[in-house]
Amino acid sequence: MAVSNRRRVPAPLAGRRVLHIDPFSGIAGNMFLGAMLDAGLSRKELREGLQGLGVEHRLVVRKVKRGALAAPYVDVQVPKAARGHGHRHYGEVRRLLDAARLEPAVRDRAHGIFFELAQAEARVHGIAIEKVH
Repeated sequence: MAVSNRRRVPAPLAGRRVLHIDPFSGIAGNMFLGAMLDAGLSRKELREGLQGLGVEHRLVVRKVKRGALAAPYVDVQVPKAARGHGHRHYGEVRRLLDAARLEPAVRDRAHGIFFELAQAEARVHGIAIEKVH
């Protein structure tokens, strides 16, 4: 008898593609975006998603090779004037998400992700969550 390690897909996900990411040691934003482009996200979809944030930017994508591996390298360039002092504090990120043209479910998920990140950063650096940038 063959044994399969495949699990049953929950009904709400049946017929949908699911991507599981396990960045056990962290992941940089540009690495994540490059992986999404490699996985099938189009540059047009990425540009449209970023435009919804309402932040002036320039998207630069190029192929890079590190050893035997090749991948897209994504650089989202934000002019200094558009980013203030170079970093956005957690409160600014919340306000940016509130004002962004996002579907409610996407906005809620983004808020949840940034809240978890801000909590972790505050704990690691011994600072208040409002000081996280």
